[in-house]
Order: sequence, then structure tokens, then C-alpha cells
Amino acid sequence: MKIGIITFHWATNYGAILQAFALQSYLEEIGYQVEVINYKPANYDLKFSHLLRNPRQLLHISKFFQKKKKESLLIPFRNKHLHLTKRFISQESIEEIASQYDVIISGSDQVLNPSFTLYGERKPTSTYFLSFASDNTKKVAYAVSFGCNIYPDNAAEYAANWIKSFDSISVRENSGIAIVKQLGSKYPAVMVPDPVVLYGKKVFEKLSLTRGDAKPYVCVYSLRRELQLPSGFNYLRMDDIHRPVTMEDWISNIVGSDVLVTNSFHGMVVALLNHIPFVVDIVGGRDKGMNDRFYTLLERVNLTSRISGEKYSLIELLNNRSIDWEIVDKVIRQIQTEGMDYLKKSLGEATK
Repeated sequence: MKIGIITFHWATNYGAILQAFALQSYLEEIGYQVEVINYKPANYDLKFSHLLRNPRQLLHISKFFQKKKKESLLIPFRNKHLHLTKRFISQESIEEIASQYDVIISGSDQVLNPSFTLYGERKPTSTYFLSFASDNTKKVAYAVSFGCNIYPDNAAEYAANWIKSFDSISVRENSGIAIVKQLGSKYPAVMVPDPVVLYGKKVFEKLSLTRGDAKPYVCVYSLRRELQLPSGFNYLRMDDIHRPVTMEDWISNIVGSDVLVTNSFHGMVVALLNHIPFVVDIVGGRDKGMNDRFYTLLERVNLTSRISGEKYSLIELLNNRSIDWEIVDKVIRQIQTEGMDYLKKSLGEATK
């Protein structure tokens, strides 16, 4: 059976690429032929001409070049490890190959976020709801995220129709279950783990990794903002401001650290799976709707106390790195089984 995955593999983001690789790897391991449908709307290309359409963005031109540098470091990993189709820039163009797949999986990641739903191709876009696939193709949502706690009405107007395309749907956050119900899906949502959690440490064993700095260090990986850190520690920073790195180095630096400080969900997952003590500095403001992914997983493994300010301060968590990894691993195995069972049922039904 041939499976196509459509996700945010193209994002200039370590976690987005890692989860695509993890899902591809897991599906291959259980015997399927897998491709990542290389869909990326042209308006998401990092081109200077796109900045000129909105002169205000020129005020942030330094961020544009930082992102370009980071993207150049991520391209080799995509090309080497993801089984990519040719490039598609519109949902209509994917119809050309859609019939080649027995199953198309949307997800994981925030593929159903309202921003893409409304403006993905500079207009309302139903690609990640799999509207382009034929009735003969099984349409599965795996660990999809909405990136918000309540779906806004203007996006829900479209999503309520498009979500009916799925033959089965699963989410990775507690809030996703309520949103699926809000949008009137034909099927209730099932909670499953992010693909990196699903595949576990095997995802790292498939890669050639070397340890980071030989000296003890605190790894700091921050998205979109610089974290304020206490003095007295040897820090290795990997944010877009200080040190964009390759995918391999991003993983290696986390795995080789004594403790990780991060506001990245997938950064936290890498640490969790590799028994690296971590501190989560969750985001606020307009991005606070993304925090449920942290709570959903950390509540399961009883580690919400690792969120800075939840019970302990950042400095207290840096000094207290005690985690019962045996208990964590036991819960992770249960979570993985839930994801495996969902895929077994969804993919099994596709062959009937």
C-alpha cells in the first residue's frame, strides 16, 4: 500500500521537519511505501520580492536574512531524508498525483491552523483538509493541531465544510478534540502522540549524530524571542538570533546537554525521549494558543512542574534536574501504543 504524507515539512523549523521524518520512518518500518507530498504555496518562498509587496516588512529585513540562513542549513536534511515528490504550489496541482496513493495522511503539526485555512494560497485553502483527494483514497488526519484553543468564526466557516473530507481524524492536543466537535466533523477526534513521540528514540538512531560541546552546558533553544537567563551557567544557544544550526547539530546539541531550556515543543520532546532534564518557558501573547501541546503531553508524564513558573522558577529548575525517567518511559510506551492502534485501524480499513 502506498501512503502520501502532506504536512509542514517545508517550514523553516526543526520540529516541523523532524515530525515529518518520524512519521515517514514509522510508516516505512511497518511495511508501507511512503512519500512526502512536496506541497508548498509559492507565497511561502523566502524571496526578497515578497517583502516588497508589504514595505512594512522591510523594517524586519534582518529577520528575513536570518531565516534564509537557517533555511539553507535545513535543505540538505530534507533532500537526504525525506522521500519528496516533485514540487506543487497549489492544491489543484496535487490532483495530478493524488490518485497514486491508497491513503493520504494530513499531519502532524499545525496544518489545520486558521491562518493557513484562510490565507494558505493568499485565499481560503483546503489542501490540508485533503479536499483534493478522490473518493477512492483514504483520507486520514494524524495528530493534527489547530494552533489555537478556539477556532475563529471566519475560519470555521470554511473548516466546518472541509473537515468532513476526513475518513478518520486524530489530534495531538486536548483542545483539538473540542475544536473537531465545534467544526462538526463526521467522526469524533482521537488523541494520539506527535510522530516524534510515536517513533521514539528510533528517530535519532536513524541519523548520524555527534555529541555537542564536551564541557557540561545548558542548551538553550528559543523560537521567536530571546530568553532571559540567570548567570552562572555555561550556555550553548541555538536560537535564530545567535546560532542557527543544521538539523543534526540541533538534535546533537540537545542530546549532549546537561539540561535544555526551551519554548519549543519539539525541542522538549527531543529532551524527553533522550532523558535530558528540561525547562519549558512557554510563550504568551498571540501565541499562547499553542501552549496546550505542552500541557497535553506533560500532564500525561506528570511533568508540568518542568514548566517555568508553574511550580518552580527557572533558576530552581536549572538546579533541580531530578526526573524519574522509568515512570516517564512507561507512560511514553502507553502513548505510543495509542498512536500505533489508531494508525493500525485507520490504515487497515483502507485496504478493505
